[in-house]
Amino acid sequence: MGGLETMDVIIRDLDDKTARDVTVLENLQRDELSPLEEAAGIRMLVDTGHSLEDISARIGKSVRWIKRRSQLTALIPAWVKRAEKMNLGPALLELIARYDAEMQARLMEDMNDWALSGPNAMEHVVNSISRMVSELRLAPWKLSDSTLHPQAGSCDDCTKRSDRNPELFDDLPQTKGKPCAQCLDKACWLVKMNAHMARAVVELKHKHPNLVNISSRYSPTDG
Repeated sequence: MGGLETMDVIIRDLDDKTARDVTVLENLQRDELSPLEEAAGIRMLVDTGHSLEDISARIGKSVRWIKRRSQLTALIPAWVKRAEKMNLGPALLELIARYDAEMQARLMEDMNDWALSGPNAMEHVVNSISRMVSELRLAPWKLSDSTLHPQAGSCDDCTKRSDRNPELFDDLPQTKGKPCAQCLDKACWLVKMNAHMARAVVELKHKHPNLVNISSRYSPTDG
């Protein structure tokens, strides 16, 4: 078919898993893949036992790139559909995908097509996220306190913090040379905030018996 009398070929005897891995790895080095297709390929390799470091070495991308791109498989269906419809860039999608499904749904409602299609799309998403997340440095309780929400434990030991995934969150604003850690569990944050406020009310009433308590409940809209 090629018009050649002879040609060099390589024949490999591979089992099904190895053959699939080789195919995926070769596909990941193609230029025309979309970010979502790359994410699906990386996730397939991870699910079959490949480490991020192994994939990084095989396709010549950094571990940070591998982890951020594979995280796109966490996008909720609504964002996948919107990404394909509007041809959204990988940096924007990676920013959204690092948050949980509830947060992604809130972002979906908050962001209109105009904001996502303009040159300042990334800025709009960042500003929207900033109104929805909580920075641990602003918590009014001690982060080492494990009594506010005994089931969750202390914030110091929690795994649901942005600084536990540095490859995903290394672009956050910094203080003292380290990214400002975000709480990634809004429900836990609300439980601790209400427990802290209830404790504060008890302490104030002990000091001021005539204290009139108007409200001791915290609302997410309070900041």
